[in-house]
Amino acid sequence: MTNKDQLQQELKEKVKEGIKPSHLKRSRSLGDIPTPPPAPPLPTNQELITCQAENKELKKKITKLADQILALRLSKIKEFGTYRENLKEVEQDLTQQIQTDRQEITKLEQRVQQLVKEKTRLSGEKSLAE
Repeated sequence: MTNKDQLQQELKEKVKEGIKPSHLKRSRSLGDIPTPPPAPPLPTNQELITCQAENKELKKKITKLADQILALRLSKIKEFGTYRENLKEVEQDLTQQIQTDRQEITKLEQRVQQLVKEKTRLSGEKSLAE
């Protein structure tokens, strides 16, 4: 059956006295439009009270967690400050140790030079004595 035959058959079934066929004409897109789903039922007073209580509890938890985060941040800042102070002390100690070691190296180099001069002088005196 073709589409035209189906439409004619529908018209014959629906045509009654006093009704014009043009009144029966319907939009072709009417069947394409889905009907909206029914609206969800409105929450009851008890449900609202329960949700509000749950919201309050969740807000308290959020506040508590935010306070914990803040406390952890503060403790880590203090820990970092202590670490930084210790680092500065170690750097100062190392700088001082380096200076002390350089002075010691300079003294030892001077001593080596004196010993080399003395050895040279003694070698010269020994060769003159022979």
